[in-house]
Amino acid sequence: MKTLIIITFIAAAGLSAFGQGNSKLEALVETEKAFAKAALEKGTKAAFLEFLADDGLLFQPDAVNGKKFWSKRPESPALLSWNPVWADINSEGTLGYTTGPWEFRPGGKDDAPVAFGQYITIWRAEADGRFKAVLDIGITHNKTPESNNKTMFPKDAGTSGKEPQTLLGPFEDPKDFLANDTRLYRDGEPPLVGSAVIERLNKENRHLEDFGGRCEPAFANLRYCYGIVSISRDKTAPVRGNYLQIHKFRSGKWEIVIDLFSALPVAPTEADNPVRLVTDNVISSNGLPKIRIRVDKDFEYLGRFDFQIRDVAAGERFVFVDATNKKVNRLFIAQFERFLPHIDDHYRYSFENALSFGVHKFRQNNYAYSNLEARQTNPNGEGVLTEDFLKRKGFELEDELMMSRFITVPRENRKHELILYYLENVSSSKHRLSEFYEDDQATEIWKAVGKGLKERSLSAFEIR
Repeated sequence: MKTLIIITFIAAAGLSAFGQGNSKLEALVETEKAFAKAALEKGTKAAFLEFLADDGLLFQPDAVNGKKFWSKRPESPALLSWNPVWADINSEGTLGYTTGPWEFRPGGKDDAPVAFGQYITIWRAEADGRFKAVLDIGITHNKTPESNNKTMFPKDAGTSGKEPQTLLGPFEDPKDFLANDTRLYRDGEPPLVGSAVIERLNKENRHLEDFGGRCEPAFANLRYCYGIVSISRDKTAPVRGNYLQIHKFRSGKWEIVIDLFSALPVAPTEADNPVRLVTDNVISSNGLPKIRIRVDKDFEYLGRFDFQIRDVAAGERFVFVDATNKKVNRLFIAQFERFLPHIDDHYRYSFENALSFGVHKFRQNNYAYSNLEARQTNPNGEGVLTEDFLKRKGFELEDELMMSRFITVPRENRKHELILYYLENVSSSKHRLSEFYEDDQATEIWKAVGKGLKERSLSAFEIR
């Protein structure tokens, strides 16, 4: 999984800026950058199918064949973007890895990122000399400040002293095998390096009865192990998850240079079909999430409809309208959405700097779009279905719309989400949609309009 923080550090092992004459390392990093460029230009699905090895592994959340997984995925406008900030390669130039930040934009490159994290990709040189990804995994965390995008690597990248003679299994207690430049990856926080690594590990307890997995044969002085382990922290209950360790042979011993743990999704503890009702403009949901939403009295409740997003997710929309002579002025929509049972995934939004409504945290962003363009690009999308729903009710909706969007994910089951939409006609701002974006960037006009839109949206509903 690809991810957005950049850690710049200087460890005792030393680091160097990219580009000091190691052609294999340069080729490795350029391959990673080409992978990210392909995702931007061709789409995430096409990029993974192009750059994954035939036996490449992804974690969804269990280890699966990456090409088989992506070949079954529907096309999507969503964009996964990333860039490498740390890389290393073995002494033969046949196995290496890259790591860095990723961002996820559900609506494509013009959409605001809603999830962030870090990725690790392991690359193997194939018979033709080109690198292919044999393993891709990652973690999620809140958005962090951007830093230098330059790719760094250890000073001993691509070199080796005495070759290893003995191979061990995965290191059950990493503290005994740490390197000066070990990078530690845990969900919810940026990569840890230096003294922070041992401080974090001292708080963990690995449950060895659950420890297992596979170690691939060493490629010269580099190898990797992966599998399932249970970890508890600060006397909390054990959490099961995927782990990845990358080992490097230095100074006559194997050392851990990468240690990653990513928790597996927790099985649902509540019924997957909660009851949701609307009474006197109040939406009541008894689960996933449990919430009451009072919609402003100027809106009329029109009804609800079910929908499905390709073969990935499904949900229901509750639609409220403020109209004059059946011409829509404003809309308020509550969308309860969930992944379908066969999709092993969960919603990965960051809730840093989120808005708090009682016990609920919502992230908010603004977006403007054309209904006509949406119908042409995604004729079965929720926006198109909503317009058709309104037409059946006798309402007329303008083409250019602007929305304030609020998203929350229930803590007890991250396979569900709730999205609240507040929409107005772009024409009400005395501007056109073409004035809101320039070269895919928000203009000062849109920033000013969006600020007022957010303020009005907050007065359109109340959460209890």
